[in-house]
Amino acid sequence: MVELLVVTGIMVILVGGAMVAVARFNAGQKVKAAKEQLISNLKLARNYAKGMQTPRGIGGNLKYVTVSVAANTTVTITGVTDTDRGDFLTKKINEGSEVSFSPIIGPDVLAFAAYENKLVDSSGNPLGVGMSIVVISAESSGTTEIVNISASGLINEK
Repeated sequence: MVELLVVTGIMVILVGGAMVAVARFNAGQKVKAAKEQLISNLKLARNYAKGMQTPRGIGGNLKYVTVSVAANTTVTITGVTDTDRGDFLTKKINEGSEVSFSPIIGPDVLAFAAYENKLVDSSGNPLGVGMSIVVISAESSGTTEIVNISASGLINEK
């Protein structure tokens, strides 16, 4: 009977450890998926800027395209012209992940200059420095991914 209790105790410890490992793995996968989604949105914004595209129904010449994050979970791509602004898309980041910019230009905003793709501030002036975007797990501490964007607008996917 004692042997059965010992074996049962060992099994409970092993199963508990496995559950923790699976939860961390799932959190890591969610963060990686959110990072890939964010990179895709950044490339889309950069392509809108390079192609000088404006959102439907918005007039004027494109100055820059912004990527903003609301409540650390919703990404919005906005075209800003000399006379107006309009959204290209708004998309929720994968559940279980949060996004933040560093350094922060505004309320978690970065902008690509029209045609040149360089990073600019909210007035359209070149930043001269790159930015980092941190994607963290809302479920598990220590699970993070970083996306770096150079001042020239190149996105580092590693």
